[in-house]
Amino acid sequence: MSVAITVQQVTNALRLALDPDAQVRLDSLTQLQQAATTPGFYTYLVRIFSANDTDLGAGLDGRYIRLQAVTQFKNGVDKYWRRGAPNEIPKAEKTAIRPQLLAMVNEPDLKVSKTVALCIAKIARMDYGWDWDDLPESLVLSLHNGLYPPAESDGRIVLHRTLLFLKATIKSLSSNRIMKGRLLMQKVGNTIFPTLRDIYQSFLQHAVHKLVTSGIEASEEVEDLEVAVLAFKCLSKLIVYGCGDASADDDAKTFFSGTPATLSSLAAIRLQFIPSAPAPPPLATPPFLLLTKLILSHIKLYRALIGHDAAIFARMGVASEIIETVWRTISDASQSPSTFISDEITARCPERLVVLTLLLLKSTMGDWASESPVQVPEDFVRQFVEVLVTKLLPLRAADLVKWNEDPEEWMNEEEADRWEFELRPCSEHVLQSLLSHYKAELGPSMKRLLQDTSEPRNFDGLLIKEGVYCAFGRSSSDLRSAIPDFDFDSWLDQALAPEALGVDSNYRIIRRRIAWLVGKWVEEDLKPATFHKIYTLLVHLLGKNPSTDMAIRLTAARSLAKCGDTWDFDTAVFVPFLPSAMKEIVSLLREVTLPDSQMRLNQTLGVVIDRVQEAITPYAQELAVILAGLWASASGNPHFQTSVLVTLTKLAELCANEIFIAFEDLLGDLNLEPLKAVLHAMEAVFSTAPTLTWATALDGSGALMKIFKAATGIESAQIVTKCLLDLEPEDEETLPNALLTDLCTTSRIVLADPDTFDQLVQASSARMGCSPEDLTRALATQWIDRLDNMAQPSQRKLTALALGSLLPSARPVVLERLPEVVSLWSSVLAETEENEGGDAELYGTSYDNENVADDYEYADTLESARRQIVSLRDPIHSVKMIPFLREKLAQTQVLHGGIDAFQLEHLGRVDPAVLEEFYKRLQGQLKG
Repeated sequence: MSVAITVQQVTNALRLALDPDAQVRLDSLTQLQQAATTPGFYTYLVRIFSANDTDLGAGLDGRYIRLQAVTQFKNGVDKYWRRGAPNEIPKAEKTAIRPQLLAMVNEPDLKVSKTVALCIAKIARMDYGWDWDDLPESLVLSLHNGLYPPAESDGRIVLHRTLLFLKATIKSLSSNRIMKGRLLMQKVGNTIFPTLRDIYQSFLQHAVHKLVTSGIEASEEVEDLEVAVLAFKCLSKLIVYGCGDASADDDAKTFFSGTPATLSSLAAIRLQFIPSAPAPPPLATPPFLLLTKLILSHIKLYRALIGHDAAIFARMGVASEIIETVWRTISDASQSPSTFISDEITARCPERLVVLTLLLLKSTMGDWASESPVQVPEDFVRQFVEVLVTKLLPLRAADLVKWNEDPEEWMNEEEADRWEFELRPCSEHVLQSLLSHYKAELGPSMKRLLQDTSEPRNFDGLLIKEGVYCAFGRSSSDLRSAIPDFDFDSWLDQALAPEALGVDSNYRIIRRRIAWLVGKWVEEDLKPATFHKIYTLLVHLLGKNPSTDMAIRLTAARSLAKCGDTWDFDTAVFVPFLPSAMKEIVSLLREVTLPDSQMRLNQTLGVVIDRVQEAITPYAQELAVILAGLWASASGNPHFQTSVLVTLTKLAELCANEIFIAFEDLLGDLNLEPLKAVLHAMEAVFSTAPTLTWATALDGSGALMKIFKAATGIESAQIVTKCLLDLEPEDEETLPNALLTDLCTTSRIVLADPDTFDQLVQASSARMGCSPEDLTRALATQWIDRLDNMAQPSQRKLTALALGSLLPSARPVVLERLPEVVSLWSSVLAETEENEGGDAELYGTSYDNENVADDYEYADTLESARRQIVSLRDPIHSVKMIPFLREKLAQTQVLHGGIDAFQLEHLGRVDPAVLEEFYKRLQGQLKG
C-alpha cells in the first residue's frame, strides 16, 4: 500500500481496524501507518468521512468507519501537515482538502463534526496567514448560509456546525501570542465580530422568550440557546485576543458593556426554575444546562479579560456593574441553606459558579499585593470578608457527615489543594488574598469577629468560630501586623489551650482547627516559652483521649512537623515531649490505613528524627519495625516506599544497631523500583555499623546478592562476562570510569582467589559461547592494551600483579603475550620505589578509579575507619612487586621444564634490551 493506494483499499483497512480480532486490527493499523506517507491518502480519508454512513456499510459500521477515518486524518494533520515536516502532505493535496473540510457544515453526526472542527483549527494555526487567507471570509459566508438557508430545515445545523468550526479555530489562533499571530487574530476579529454579535443577540432574544413562555423543556435538536452559547464563546475570545485594545474598539466595548445586564437577566430567569425551598432539583434538560453554561461563560469572559489586561477591563467602564451583578450570586449562596450549594449544575447555587465568581471578585479587588484594577468601597471589602468568614468558610453539613463516616479520608481531602474547584478552599484562598491586600482596612474587623465569636451560644456559632480561627491561621502574618495590639501568647493561654483541653464533642471542630492554627503561627516570631506551650497543646491533641479523634490527631501530627521545620526550633525545649510524641506518632502509624495519611505521618517522623538526632535512639527499633511494615504494605506505591526509605536512612545514620532486624526484613521484600533509595539506605546502615557482622548476616540471607543482582542484572557467574562485554569503549582515546572499574575489579578477583577466577571464567565462557582460553586471552589483551590509559599508578600496579598471578596458570595466555607483559612489568617497576611493605606515596589512598576515600575523607564514621583498615590490606599497598614477580616467575619455570627450557621457549622471544632491564629491576640494580 505504500507505493500506490486506492480509496477502496483505505476503506477496507479502516473497516478491518474495527474487527474484533486483535491481530486483524493490528495488521490493518500497520497498513494505515504505512499508507500515511503516501500521496492521496488524506484526500481519500476526507472522501470517506464526508460520505454518508449508508454508503460505507450497514448498521453502525458506516458511522464507525467514518469516525476511524476522521481520527486517522486528525493524527495525520499533527504529523505531516506542517510545512517542512518529514513526509509532508503535498501542497496541492492540502489546497484541495481545506475547502472540503469547510464544506462539512451540514454534517449530522456531532462527534464527527467536533473532530473536523479540531482538524480545521489545527490547520488554521499552521496555514492561516500563509496559504489560507480566505478562512475568515469563508466562515462568515457559511454563517450567512446558515442564517438564510435555501431549505429552512438545514439552516440550524449549518449555523451550529459553522459556529463549532469557528469556536475551535478562534481558540487555536488565540494561542499564537507573537506579533504576527496577534495581528492575524485581530484580522479575524474585524471580519467576524459584527456577524457573531448579531447572531448571538438574535438567538439569545429568541431563546429567552421561549424559556419565559414555554419553560425549560427541550423542543428542537439544536436549541436557540446552544447557538447563542457557541456565539458568545467565540465573541469572548475575540474581545480578549482579537480586538487589540477592546476598550478602544467601539463594537467590542458596546457589546461588553451590555453583558452585565444580560448576565443579571439570565441569572434571574434561571432562578425562576429552581424552587426556593428544599426540593428535588429541576430536570437537567438541555435548555437549563445551556442557560447555566451561558452564565458561567460570562464569568469566564470577565476573568479572562482581567487576566489578559486588567487596565482594559477597567477602561470598559462597567467594572462596578459587573461586581454588583456577580455579588448577587455570592449573596444568594451565603443566605441559602448549605444544601442548596452543590457541585450539581442543577443546584440553586452550583459550586462551580460560586467558585468562579469568588475568583473574579478577588481579581477585581487586587490579587495579593498587586494594585486593584477597580476602586471598590472599603465597606464592600469588609462586607465581602465578613460573608467569607461567617458564611462560606464554616464547615457544612456534608463536611461533618464525611468527618463522622471516615475522618481519615476527610482529612486527606482537607489537605488537598482544591481552591480552584471547591467552595471552602476557594473561600480561604480569596480571604487570604484580601487580607494581604487590605490588611490595614480589615484588621479591626477581624479583631471584632474574633471577639464576637469567643463565646458561641449554639452549634452554628461554633461553626462561625471555626471559620474565624481558620482566617487567623490562614493569614497569621498579615493579621499580626494589621492588629498591633494582638497578643498571641494571651490568646493561646486564655482561649486556645483551654479549648484544646476540653472534651465537649461539639467543640471537636474547634480543637481540630486549633491544632491546625498553631501549626501556622509557629512560623511567626514567637517567644521561646510559647513553643513550650504549643508542644504541650499539640502532644495532647496528638494523643488518643476524650479530647480527640482521628482527624484531630492527624492534624496535630502535621502541625508538629511544621514546628520542626521552623528556624526557631529548639531541640532542648522539645526533647522532654519526645517520649509522648513518639508514642502517639507510633500509635497513629499503626492505626491509619490510607497511603496519604501514612505518607504525611512518615514525613512528620522524618522531621522529628532530623531535629532530635541521637535522642531518637530509644525508639529506633520500634520505628524501624513499623517502617518495614509500611514498606511491605506499599508494594504498589514506589513513591511512598521511597519516602519510607528516606526516613529509614535518617534513622540508620543515627542508630544503625537498633534498626538491623527491620532492615533485614525490608531487604528480604525488595522492590526494584525504588532501588536507588534502597542502596542509599544500605549505605547509611553499613557506614554506621560498628562491625561487619551485619553484612555477613544479610549475605547469608541472600539479600546483598539480591541487591547486587538487581542493580547489575547479573548472577555471580556473569561478573566476568559483564566486565568483558564492557571492555570495548566507543571512544578509543579515552577509558570510561565504568570500563576502568571493570578491569580493576577483575584484577582484584584474580589476586584474591585465582581458583574462583578460573571458575568464573569457565561459567562466563559458557554463557558467551567461547572457550575459557579465548575469554582469558581477551581479558589479558585488554589489560595490556589499556595500560597506557590508566592514569593512576595504583591501577597500573594492580594490572601488573594480576598478570603476574596468571603467569603460572595452566592456560598459556600470559605466556603467549610474554614480550609485552615483561615490558609492562618493567614499565610499572620504573614508576616508583616501594617500601618493604609494598607501598609507595605515589599510590595514594584511592580505590582504583572510584576515589571512594574522597567521599569519606571528611566524614567521621565507623565506615571511614574500616576503609582505612581495608586500605592497609589492599594489594596495592601490601604486596611488593619485585618479590611477587620473582615468585611467580620461579613457579612458572618449574612448570615449564626449568630455567633453561623456559628461557629457550619463552623468554627468548622477549627483546634482549627489555629483558635485561627487567632482570636488573628484579635484582634491585635499577631503581624506579
